[in-house]
Amino acid sequence: MKNRPLHVLPLITAIAMAAGTANATQQAQANTEYSADHEQQIKALASAILPLMPTEQRRAIIAAGGIGSEAYTPNIDHTGEALVAFDPRYERLRDFVSPALFARMKTEHIDAALNMLDRAENGDTPIAMCFAPDTDPDLVMAMNALFENQFWHSNMDDEGNRFQIGARWTTTASDFSTGSQGSPITLTYSFPPDGALADNLSGQNRSNQFNAWMNSLYGSPAVWQNLFAQIFDQWGSLINVTYIFESNDDGVEANTLGGQIGVRGDVRMFAVSLDGNNGVLAYNAFPNQGDMVFDAFDSFFNSFSNNSRRLRNVATHEHGHGLGFNHVCPANQTKLMEPFVSTLYDGPQLDDILAGQRNYGDINEPNDNASAATDLGNWFVGRSDSVENMSIDDNSDIDFYKIVTTQPLEIDVTVSPDAGIYQQGPQTQACNSGTTTDYNSKQDLKISLRDSNGTTTLIQVDDTNAGSAEQLLYTINVPGTYYIVVDDSSNNNSIQRYRMDIAGNSVPFDGPTITAQQTAPTVVLPGTPVTLDYEVLANADTIIDGPDLNYRFDGGAFISVPMTAQGNDIFRATIPAGSCGDNPEYYISVVGAFVGEVDLPAAGASAPFSYQLGSFSPTFEDDFENFTGWNDSISTASAGDWERGVPVASNGAPPSDYDGSGKCYVTGNTAGEDVDFGRVFLSSPGIDMSTGGQFSYAYWLSGGGDSFDGDNMKVEVSFDGQITWTTLRTYTTDTNGWQTDTITIDPADGVANTRFRFIVEDTGANNTVEGAVDAISVGTVVCTDPGGCNAADIAEPYGVLDLQDINAFIAGFVAQDPIADLNGDGVFDLQDIAAFTSNFTAGCP
Repeated sequence: MKNRPLHVLPLITAIAMAAGTANATQQAQANTEYSADHEQQIKALASAILPLMPTEQRRAIIAAGGIGSEAYTPNIDHTGEALVAFDPRYERLRDFVSPALFARMKTEHIDAALNMLDRAENGDTPIAMCFAPDTDPDLVMAMNALFENQFWHSNMDDEGNRFQIGARWTTTASDFSTGSQGSPITLTYSFPPDGALADNLSGQNRSNQFNAWMNSLYGSPAVWQNLFAQIFDQWGSLINVTYIFESNDDGVEANTLGGQIGVRGDVRMFAVSLDGNNGVLAYNAFPNQGDMVFDAFDSFFNSFSNNSRRLRNVATHEHGHGLGFNHVCPANQTKLMEPFVSTLYDGPQLDDILAGQRNYGDINEPNDNASAATDLGNWFVGRSDSVENMSIDDNSDIDFYKIVTTQPLEIDVTVSPDAGIYQQGPQTQACNSGTTTDYNSKQDLKISLRDSNGTTTLIQVDDTNAGSAEQLLYTINVPGTYYIVVDDSSNNNSIQRYRMDIAGNSVPFDGPTITAQQTAPTVVLPGTPVTLDYEVLANADTIIDGPDLNYRFDGGAFISVPMTAQGNDIFRATIPAGSCGDNPEYYISVVGAFVGEVDLPAAGASAPFSYQLGSFSPTFEDDFENFTGWNDSISTASAGDWERGVPVASNGAPPSDYDGSGKCYVTGNTAGEDVDFGRVFLSSPGIDMSTGGQFSYAYWLSGGGDSFDGDNMKVEVSFDGQITWTTLRTYTTDTNGWQTDTITIDPADGVANTRFRFIVEDTGANNTVEGAVDAISVGTVVCTDPGGCNAADIAEPYGVLDLQDINAFIAGFVAQDPIADLNGDGVFDLQDIAAFTSNFTAGCP
């Protein structure tokens, strides 16, 4: 992937301006156009820089609500500060607490807050707390701001980059290295003996009382250890973390040494006195430390209802921190990782599951290739099943599922987004807001079916846009091993949860098929008939009627015209010439004895083909001889990025451009280079489509003689500033040379800054895929009728009725050309002769 530098000088200048420093006048030349992802990077960088700035500058930025200060308590009311100003503890905490809050804080909470500052300065692993529902919200926000402060300080790498929220375990007792984001891990857990030491949040070690406390509540370890087994089993059933009970624990101090097989667990449970009843219920460290410390003998846990849901939800929440998850808002009791514990739900909810699968994958990972495919067993006619709580965790994830068919069948696979639309955001003082996000539209899912070798794609389906389900139907005639592959086509580095429904259906009857022998017309001059050829095959059926051409000009009833056999199963028919103001529509139909009527397009009269009458008037043209603002910088492929230039002819690449001007855009314009293992994107500059119009282009797609195996070219459009994209065309076969296509944009959709993009994708098979684009043209259709004075004036010179018109009518009548069908009923008879004679006798005005 091409990486673009993040320009930080404008950011630093902005921070300086917010602080009122002399640096505010610094000038920096930098590219200030950035994507939403870059904006998040800038916020993260600003948040990392802010704690490191001098106190007065930091306070000025926080007071102004400047970038990077989102996690801090803004505009703290320092009224009454004189009462506490001489307390050195308050001076240290002044950026995070008001005098009023400081005055009502318990000593334990003040000590805990000071300890969090110490941890930040010492670079210790951050800890996060879980609070009882009635805890003072000002205290919760202050503790969160302190957490953010230590989070930035303690998670800076050597180059000053912020530790990312969603950090994951990198090493465990079972795994020397846990791989990368989305990879499964194994965690062990253990129960240290009483007397082992744990921090009481104030920086002071206290003796562990966990076992005595739990025994006082449940009677014996067998009971409460089973509750913790349920907690870890629940996490393990939702995300790909395997939990193993470690029966040994050497009693080493909490959060000091990592797990070691046969010695201690990665995750350990302690309990010491924290702040008395309610308030802080427990705290947990972040990876690679995962120890959990409860508030010993806190009466909040004395309730055993719903299988001790209070204990289980607090422990499950705390382990969420131990997996790398921060608090989330709004606090509306829908997400486990909200700062206040709730018993309205049991365990992790959707937002928590998405976070877990983003870090560690779904329970079937790693299934990124055929050899590691998830085995779905034998499939036969009548079997159906569902696979739920799966996810594509980023733009490089791909899921393989193995099926073995035991008989010929039609495999029916539907993949549906399975998340939701809800509010989510970082913790704020009120914790009552967030960003509403559609988590069903984070990725544009696609499905393919591969042969037994795991690489040959038999069919790929990517018909709908992000947020919608995809359905694959394919007839498997030869029983054996096949692979269902779920992937994304949107290149969004985000997680998309999905469910997959599979069914084995009876093999459908092979009825008639209709195949066009030409590109469908899009713009036709008025007065010009349109002749169409189609291949019509009966296959296993018997044709009992048709094929017929069905057309209309005015939105009324269709006129049906029998098609004429041309030999070799090719049939021909002609749509008569139209006039300006007509709206020609048509479809082809044939009737099989077994399956009944078959139409092309499949919806027939309800969604026919159409074309416009007139000539194309361009408003924007680009032959790529000069740079006009196309963006070729985005790529997930290892080779084959888009380049503008004279094409270098090689295997699969075009020998020349389309329009003869010399240059075009081509993928990998070096001999032997093609798109490899990913997608390359070519995006247009903003084009004014506010009144609608047509987008025309020439395109090239070649496999260089190799099979495509799912490789493709897509054309997409964005009407909202490149936030969302809609697929307009998907090409999946070799074009065998340059081809042209035209897409009509409805005036209701088009905007002044419409963007188009071309995507060429190599799905990973060891083959060639080359794409090219040329001759971009945008415009509208302008219609002017030809000069015939009436229906008999059918030949040049127009405006004169003479022998040329008579000869043209006779020739058309004999050949049954629509030019002689003057009443448009599809039948050549005396009514047409009478109409011609009447118009000819009337003469031209």
